[in-house]
Amino acid sequence: MIKRALTSKHRGLLSSIPLNLLTAGLLVIAVSLLPVMPAQNVQASSSPIIHLTSDYTLTDDITFDWDGFYIEADGITLNLNGHTIYGSGHGLGVHLYSHTGVTIKNGTITNFDFGIALAESADNNNIKGIVITNNSVQGISLWIGCDNNEIKNCTVANNGHNGIIINEASNYNIVKGNVSYNNALDGISVIKSSSYNVLKDNVVIENGRNGINVFNSHYNVIKDNTTSGNTKAGIVLNVGADNNEVRDNYSSYNTVGIRVGWPPFSPLPSHIPPENNTIVDNTLLGNSLFDIFDLTSGSGTAGTANFYKDNEGDSSNPPGLVDIDDD
Repeated sequence: MIKRALTSKHRGLLSSIPLNLLTAGLLVIAVSLLPVMPAQNVQASSSPIIHLTSDYTLTDDITFDWDGFYIEADGITLNLNGHTIYGSGHGLGVHLYSHTGVTIKNGTITNFDFGIALAESADNNNIKGIVITNNSVQGISLWIGCDNNEIKNCTVANNGHNGIIINEASNYNIVKGNVSYNNALDGISVIKSSSYNVLKDNVVIENGRNGINVFNSHYNVIKDNTTSGNTKAGIVLNVGADNNEVRDNYSSYNTVGIRVGWPPFSPLPSHIPPENNTIVDNTLLGNSLFDIFDLTSGSGTAGTANFYKDNEGDSSNPPGLVDIDDD
């Protein structure tokens, strides 16, 4: 039976947000509102689309008829200032298209299709301290060549598809210190040739599919995350996910802690299996099928196409991917 408890690193991460460990071992979270900052210079109560070409600070909650804010200049700041922007069930809460150096911070975005959507070379932007909840499609979306962005200290919950998605050759992004839970699909998803991204210090729990999903993407680092209670895998390297590093994560009470490859009960897509990934120093606990499940074959560890070392858990398929403590 595995002996290592939650590491001090992950205890510190969990203690920074309102989490409780249930008897069954699953994590649940109660979202706390961000502190309301002092009012500054803009008043809004209801609105059609607001087009921004300079800094904008909200002093009240606001409801939009369809889309919310369109960012139309480089280097500006949208400060929600502790307030909430509400949608009508459609559109984009914040749309950032092909602009750089923008900061979006400090508030709540709810009831749109997409909470925040970056698209087509929206590079070097910062999203921080945002609660994004109950949007019908994605919470935060990076789509088509969005590089060098940072998503930090956000809470992304109850969205209709993924909490955070990095998509279509979006590279060198940092996703750090976020909480992503109870989204219908994946908590965090990196797909379609999105490479060199860093996912670090995130808490990803109770999502309807996987906690963290990497699909057909390469050279990403998944490090120091906590994934628990997700319906399928805590972390999955899906087909075509090559040369990624999965290190120092804590994955518990999922169906599979870490899965590498396409599940055998699903038709195999026309992509090569994931290979040359490095999975090391992870702690796995209480996952119901296997702690690690690798469906590949090759010249790696235990006949897989990937490389494993110093992962602590109770079970793996094939055997030999985890260090089992029987004391």
